[in-house]
Amino acid sequence: MEGDPSNIVMQYSASMDAIQKELADAIKEKNTAILDKEKADEQLAELTSVREKYRKLKASKRECQEVIDELRGQLELCLEEREHRDGMTCSKSDPPSFFQNTEYPTVGDQPNSNDIPIYSPIFSMGIPRTARTHCRCDGTLRLERDVVMFARAGIALGLIVRPTHQYNPQKNNGAWIRVRPDIELGQKKDLCYYDGHGWKYLGTYERTGESFLLSAEHTKKLSPPRMEAMAKDTVLFRDLIPPSQMRMVEKMYWDGVLQIEMFGIRRVAYDQEFAKQLFERRKDLPKGVKDGTFPNNKRKRGFETDERHDHNRKRPSTSDINTNIKEESSVS
Repeated sequence: MEGDPSNIVMQYSASMDAIQKELADAIKEKNTAILDKEKADEQLAELTSVREKYRKLKASKRECQEVIDELRGQLELCLEEREHRDGMTCSKSDPPSFFQNTEYPTVGDQPNSNDIPIYSPIFSMGIPRTARTHCRCDGTLRLERDVVMFARAGIALGLIVRPTHQYNPQKNNGAWIRVRPDIELGQKKDLCYYDGHGWKYLGTYERTGESFLLSAEHTKKLSPPRMEAMAKDTVLFRDLIPPSQMRMVEKMYWDGVLQIEMFGIRRVAYDQEFAKQLFERRKDLPKGVKDGTFPNNKRKRGFETDERHDHNRKRPSTSDINTNIKEESSVS
């Protein structure tokens, strides 16, 4: 019957079910729309962040280029002022020519580099204070293998490799300064050398003559580790300089904007007392190493010299010379 209560209830129930289904579908669509909007907002935020990073990187690159251009200009002015003030320029040469034309003590009098004991494997050790007080020459040299170049003949003759100028970011908002030599003409110094495994005392060395600039041709032949060492020596307070500028310093060497200076050193003596003090009261020594003397050295004097009369001096043969800088020999 049309007015049957049961029919009315069924119609009402069916109508409510339809309404609830439409409501559930509407809620689902709304939730989906909210999720899509949140995802779009995240993507927009990420895109905005990327754009901001790109803008900052672009600005940083522009600032770095401006700093590099300024550094180049300052260096050129510094070089011009130095040449004008001193009224002289350094000659240009190369390591093979130096080793071929420089006299050195007889190779037979030089110790085998493999027989030289390591007095400390710790890089930060350097030269102990107790040993410094026993130095009887003009001081000490503490050099790593990347800043020293030896002839294949041995440790009798070497070259110290240094940048001509250093950049100090803390001085006058950045300034170039002339690098002073490690050893002056007429001086003799005890050389402690880090060969990559530890520190060794090689002997007493004197400077052989005036410094010279490495030619552009041979600068390009330097090994990457040596060039990296040059770049590090060129910049003081490297923590204030971004890596991109450090790479630019290396490029300035390749391009000839920065130059490398070299000067020779010749081994003239070996101070047994100084060597002994390097090993005194040491707790970090390799087992079996008790003193700093050479195992096969027969001479007994406390301060032994390798100097000889001119007729006993000789020049290394061409075969003994490192004719290619890429094949640089080190005491290791």
